[in-house]
Formats: sequence, structure tokens, C-alpha cells
Amino acid sequence: MDNLEDIKTYLDNCIRYWRSKRDKENCEYAIYYIDCFQSVRSSIFGECLPVEEKEVTVKEAIASYHIVKQLIELGYPHNFQHENKWVVDYCYKISEIVKQAIEIKKYQEEFKKEGENDV
Repeated sequence: MDNLEDIKTYLDNCIRYWRSKRDKENCEYAIYYIDCFQSVRSSIFGECLPVEEKEVTVKEAIASYHIVKQLIELGYPHNFQHENKWVVDYCYKISEIVKQAIEIKKYQEEFKKEGENDV
């Protein structure tokens, strides 16, 4: 690796570290470190480190569905979180996963009832 690659790797690791502190430990000052390292990375390489997306599981979606549904109805993701695109994406991913799960459950119940009527 050359020096620029080493610098990029170092900055990326620092950003990931402080994102983890922010997300897992609710570290209030982590955002300042993230901003600082992102600023340096952007100045040198012309781009920030993108947010690494994590797939939402059905269990996670169901657990937070009602809260997310209320947030969407209130317009929360669009009105207050435009700087955190992941919040909006997460809200809509959860909403879609749970809607699909509800539809599947509904069809399973209908199919079960139809099978009982055929006997």
C-alpha cells in the first residue's frame, strides 16, 4: 500500500469506530469526531465514507413497526431527519417488511380456511 491508501484506511477505520460509539453507546461527542474525520477524508479524496447499510430483519421490523408507523404518519423522517437519510430509509424498509409479513399471514389464513372448507 502507498501512503494515500494507508491514510484512507486510517480515516475509514476512525470513522467506523466513532460511528460505532455513536450508535451502540450513544456517545454524544462522537458526531464531532465523525465530522472531523469525514472532512479530512473529503478534502483529500473528494468524498466521504458512505454509511454502511445493514439489512433489517423481520424480527427487528416487527419490533419497531408501530413506532415507525407513527413517525411516518407524523412526517418525522421528512421534517426532521433530512441530514440522516438512514433514518428515512430504515423507517420505510421496516414499514414495507411488516406490510409484506402481514399480507403473507393473511394469505396463509385464507388458504387454511379454504382447505378446511374443501374437506
